[in-house]
Parts: sequence; C-alpha cells; structure tokens
Amino acid sequence: MKLADWLIALALVLMGIGCLTMSASWMMGSGSILRYVNNFFNVCMWIGIPLIVMAIVYLIIRSRKGERK
Repeated sequence: MKLADWLIALALVLMGIGCLTMSASWMMGSGSILRYVNNFFNVCMWIGIPLIVMAIVYLIIRSRKGERK
C-alpha cells in the first residue's frame, strides 16, 4: 500500500474512535470537551500500547530469523 492509503486508513480509524469516544463521554454525564479529550487519549493509549508492543516483538522475531539463515 502507498503512503496515501495508510494515511486515509489511519484517518478513518481515528474518526471512528473519535465518534465512539464522544458517545461514551456523553453517556457518562457532562459533555465537556475536556472529558472527551481525556477519554480519547485513554482509548488511543489502550489501543496504541499493545500495537507498539506487538510490533516490537514482531521485529525482534523477524530479526532473529534473519540471523539464523
């Protein structure tokens, strides 16, 4: 995939997470923008940290397979 394709996919994922976070923020009570931003940051961290860890593990495994050849 080209860089533009990845950027479009990333934008769509972030918009989806944003919509879900906004509805969750409004269901919890006050609809302040601060609560929305805080929830959005938390959701992105809960999604981002496991992805980063999996990417690191994948790169380590891939580099070790390259050393064996």
